Amino acid sequence: MTPADEPRSTLHETMPAILRRRAEETPDLVFVRVVGGRTWTYAELDVLVERWARRLRDVGVTRGDRVVTLLPTGVDELALWMAAAWLGAVEVAVNPALSDELVARAVTSSRAVGVVGASGSGDRLATVAGGAWCVEVEP
Repeated sequence: MTPADEPRSTLHETMPAILRRRAEETPDLVFVRVVGGRTWTYAELDVLVERWARRLRDVGVTRGDRVVTLLPTGVDELALWMAAAWLGAVEVAVNPALSDELVARAVTSSRAVGVVGASGSGDRLATVAGGAWCVEVEP
């Protein structure tokens, strides 16, 4: 199906809004399958997105803010992208394999208000954040 095949109303919805609607309509339908076998349903991902949106809002993220994510590709990164979009913020995905200097430059040049990193990366986050808040993904 292409966007042109979708009902007109969905062409103007955000991804988080579409996720929420699909989670209500088909909660047990698989949304994403991670390499290695773990699947996430629409309902499970919706819960994760809402949890991250609440956490981002609690640290002060608002519409137009930029949040750097320093995470490997996966469900947490996807959920953070949708959570930022839910708040009207912008996720700035940065490859965690980059040097601290390049990550710090991405934080500064994007004017990010915060940095989200993998569990156990607190020292690195503090090094690259340049005064922005830091949050670790819980395992």
